[in-house]
Amino acid sequence: MFMGLALTLVLVAAGVWYGGVWATRNGLWDAPWVVPHGIALEGEPQIGVAYQVSVYAHCGLRNVKFDGSEWGISGELGDGNPPPGINDLDTGTVTLTTADTAIWTTHLGEPRTLTRGTGLPDVEGCL
Repeated sequence: MFMGLALTLVLVAAGVWYGGVWATRNGLWDAPWVVPHGIALEGEPQIGVAYQVSVYAHCGLRNVKFDGSEWGISGELGDGNPPPGINDLDTGTVTLTTADTAIWTTHLGEPRTLTRGTGLPDVEGCL
């Protein structure tokens, strides 16, 4: 019984696991085995290949910048803040499905559909 209680206390002290994130009193960290991995974009992107992207969402999701274009995002965009589950600077992947559509996979593996050329303009004063 003592061992079970000791193990529980160690796990609580170390952090709590939920949805691909470790939470402790000091903050949130992505679990490295959940974060999508892709390759760096060099030249023309190929359909079906996952490329690394960082999406700035501090002022809400406005667009994904990829392959020299702004891409519109499906789903909740946020109200001037990132929607739940999206980091201020969210690192994930973009995978082209056609020349003008793609899938952005967030840092927790949540897929969002992208459409080239339909992204909202950046908010003035927000990087």
